[in-house]
Amino acid sequence: MPYCLRRQNFAAWDMVLPLAMAACALLFALTQQPTTKPEVSRQAAEQIVIPDGAEVELRFAQEVAGKAIRANPLVPPANGVPEAQAGDVVRLVATANVRIDGRVVIAKGAVGQATITDAVPVLYNKHPSEETGLFLQLDWIKGVDGAQIPLRAFKKGTPGRFHADVKSEHGGVVIHPQKILPIFAAISNNENDFPADEKKKNWIPLGSRITGFVQGAIALDRSAVEQAQAQLPISTSTAVLTIYRTKDDHHSQVPVSCDGKQIAQLGERQYAVVELTPVAHSCQIAAEKALTITAAVSEEYFIHLQPRMFGGWELKLVSASEGEDGIAGAEMAQ
Repeated sequence: MPYCLRRQNFAAWDMVLPLAMAACALLFALTQQPTTKPEVSRQAAEQIVIPDGAEVELRFAQEVAGKAIRANPLVPPANGVPEAQAGDVVRLVATANVRIDGRVVIAKGAVGQATITDAVPVLYNKHPSEETGLFLQLDWIKGVDGAQIPLRAFKKGTPGRFHADVKSEHGGVVIHPQKILPIFAAISNNENDFPADEKKKNWIPLGSRITGFVQGAIALDRSAVEQAQAQLPISTSTAVLTIYRTKDDHHSQVPVSCDGKQIAQLGERQYAVVELTPVAHSCQIAAEKALTITAAVSEEYFIHLQPRMFGGWELKLVSASEGEDGIAGAEMAQ
């Protein structure tokens, strides 16, 4: 081999050797560095995460009275309920279980809290109005492990005060959070709104419904959640489904079936109850589109049978709190 060719080969080897040694050193260093992936996976396996914005159905566990304009401000309110003051704590209660990964993380009956931030006297109340002059902030609801899970009043955004609009809906009273300033709550009025009680325009009744949303992704200890499941009042291995009608001025009997079997023929203000195994079920009215429900053990489900605007009937899955209000005063179908 010519000398010049051998010299070029040596020169090339002199360049490749350091690169190869550096690559080997880098590979060795990477193999010696501890990786965090197994640790992250282990932590994830040990946690149950409630996602940000998860819905929590709530009821007011106490009556809240707003400020009224009276000729003599020293005279106490006629109904005996103290007028709300900024900073007052309001008790709430969860009306349905919240499940994550098949586990109850917030149990029906869990205690919650809201706080009064402002109470503004309604200045103009010539006509019936939903204005309460009450501003609140949702604070927290207790998880099954006893932790206080923070809440907010809107699906998106951050915790903050909201104005409480009180409306009669579907047989119950519903609080609609609104983002307005106290000055507008004091003077605004819409005579077409339908209040919960025309004689109490500044009032949140006991049992009023409101939907809260979990603030931020909340990680719970899986073992604590698992232990709490054993303490929950699970008495059966089935779920309970209630199908009901409210007053709708349609006097016909409507046959309802689930899984191909007729459950009942429902008239106005009637309901039927059926037990469901923890699998998917299909309910429908004659040839109308079926409604599918995947039941979970010990859960309660409510379906509202209601007329369509342009004829026919439909089945609508509603919240537990709306369903409870819907069957209040109704009777079970024979």
